[in-house]
Amino acid sequence: MKLEIDHKCVEYKEGTRFETIAADFQHNYPDRIALVIYNGKIRELFKKANRDGTLSFLTLSSAAGHMAYHRTACMMMLKAVRDVACSETVDVKVEFTVGYGFYCTFRNTDRTPEASFLEKIEKRMEELRDQKIPIRKRDTPMEEALQIFEKQGMLDKVQLFRYRASSSVNVYNLDGFYDYYYGYMLPDTSYVTKFHLQRQHDGFLLVLPPQEKPDVLVKTSSREKVFNQMILSTHWGRMMQVQNVADLNDCVVSGKVNQLILVQEALFERRIGEIAKHIYDRPHVKMVMIAGPSSSGKTSFANRLCIQLRTFGRTPHLISLDNYYKNREDTPKNPDGSYNFETIDAIDVEYFNESMKTLLAGGTVEIPRFNFVKGEREKFGEKLKIGESDILV
Repeated sequence: MKLEIDHKCVEYKEGTRFETIAADFQHNYPDRIALVIYNGKIRELFKKANRDGTLSFLTLSSAAGHMAYHRTACMMMLKAVRDVACSETVDVKVEFTVGYGFYCTFRNTDRTPEASFLEKIEKRMEELRDQKIPIRKRDTPMEEALQIFEKQGMLDKVQLFRYRASSSVNVYNLDGFYDYYYGYMLPDTSYVTKFHLQRQHDGFLLVLPPQEKPDVLVKTSSREKVFNQMILSTHWGRMMQVQNVADLNDCVVSGKVNQLILVQEALFERRIGEIAKHIYDRPHVKMVMIAGPSSSGKTSFANRLCIQLRTFGRTPHLISLDNYYKNREDTPKNPDGSYNFETIDAIDVEYFNESMKTLLAGGTVEIPRFNFVKGEREKFGEKLKIGESDILV
């Protein structure tokens, strides 16, 4: 069997594991190889090459390798919890990401895990890592998978897979602990070298390395405001009895999805109203800034916030950064020649700052409009001057 690897033709026996091939080329990569791309498709290292083709490697510092590290670390943590608790039904829920790790809670209990208990779990994870235990995937008949998950107390997975139309599901096995993951996994526990457990709120953090430094634990900032919002969102899910996809499926099947949407919208509108009240209580505030990635809902949120601010007697003025793009000929380009509209350098920051400073100082400015068809800013004589009750959004 002939494989093209790093622009070289290499021969291997048919049925050779990708892990074996990766070991032969590991010296060419600073970070450990986590996955391979075989004939254009990502494959896990415990899979086998069975015909000629092209092969390239993904390390732990790649996006796919980093996610595989996260999934494998989660499986090791869940296995360690059950080993330490000496129970198959102890229920740990991975709630959401925080910094470089995950926030987890113990379900069916209001107690915050003791530091000593977390130390035992971390020590057990270290033992699993040192034992280099293989992680294997098996295409499992659906009924058998449901029995496995029910025995392990994973009732949310049982609920989820009852909606699955296929007759089988891929189940991963780590030394007798079974779980399902939507994504690729590492071949054994030795790949997860760095991790740490620490108490947080009512649960604990599973701290993991960042993608760019897969062998180093970086101190995670508290990000208190983001964390509190995630906790609030989790509380909303519990309050509406929709904590996972299976619950959402139940809601749709029972015909209650419209009610769910209305309740969610009401909760969100109430939250925006609280933000508007917080702004109103600080009369010296003249500018509110909303940040987020592309298509995250910034403009929609800004419009709803403006409506709420008006109910408090404030006069909001919506300022869109889209109107402060540089003209097309001055826009930075990507290496492939396409325009890069995501960089801050695509914005005329100097012009924007000058306009905002003038407004805040009581002056008058002309608000531009960016013509995306022509690729240039246009002025229509729209003048703006803010008064005592005005606020820029």
